[in-house]
Amino acid sequence: MAYCSVDDLTRWIEAEELAALCTRTAGASVTDPEVTGVAEEAIRAAGAEIDSYLLGRWPGLRGISPVPEALSSVAARLAAHPARGAAACGPALDPLRAA
Repeated sequence: MAYCSVDDLTRWIEAEELAALCTRTAGASVTDPEVTGVAEEAIRAAGAEIDSYLLGRWPGLRGISPVPEALSSVAARLAAHPARGAAACGPALDPLRAA
């Protein structure tokens, strides 16, 4: 489950840095489809990690709406962390680290 959005990520990482982590395209912005695709993959991975901890204990949290701010904040920080994002997005970000 997605507990945060790409906009939430920009509270924890600068938009320019997020775009640079997600694509090699110069001048890309967080609204570019390539950037949002990679960022959403990191968000999905963060959500899956949160689910692995919470849903076994509290299955009623699946599909919670609205998402509590504390949970959204944790999800955004997990997804935005550059090392976490690279691991979550697999090879999409790894070559960018080496460049």
